[in-house]
Amino acid sequence: MNHLHHPVIALVIQAIIGLVSGDWWTGAAAGSFYFVGREYAQAEYRNIEANYGGQRKNMPYFGGLEPRAWTRKGLTDFLYPSAAVVAVALLKTWIG
Repeated sequence: MNHLHHPVIALVIQAIIGLVSGDWWTGAAAGSFYFVGREYAQAEYRNIEANYGGQRKNMPYFGGLEPRAWTRKGLTDFLYPSAAVVAVALLKTWIG
């Protein structure tokens, strides 16, 4: 799966919630936070393997937020879906 699939998945999550509830911003939050959480977890695992001897107990509680844990791919994998769902929510707000 490449980084262009992620916005599509986020938009599907947003559309399901938006169509059922009528609240496209809640759908945007769900679609975005799905990928934020996913990428945060992956950053934690990368950081544990690279810097803490493969042991979660060696990593501090903020280990997933350390800049060295994040890759360019990890950042784009949540920024693209977040931008897509915010754009749709803005359009739904402005257009109706």
